[in-house]
Amino acid sequence: MIACAIGWTLGMRGGGLLAVTVMAGLPTAQNAFIAAQRAGTGESIAQGTVLVTTLASLPMTVLIAGVFHALGAA
Repeated sequence: MIACAIGWTLGMRGGGLLAVTVMAGLPTAQNAFIAAQRAGTGESIAQGTVLVTTLASLPMTVLIAGVFHALGAA
C-alpha cells in the first residue's frame, strides 16, 4: 500500500503503478538468507522467512492484480 501511495503521489498510473505495487509485494528475504549464510549465523531464521514471504507473495500478487483490475487502473 505504501509503494502504491508513493507511486500515485509521484504521478504514476496504470501499468507502471501496478508494476511498482507488485514489486513491493514480492519477497525480499532471499537477500537476508544470503547474508546470514555468508555470516554463518541466523540461517534457520532467514530460511524460514524466505519460505513464509515466498508463500505469501503469490496470493498478495493475485490480490493486487485483482484490485487494479476491479478499479480499472491497469
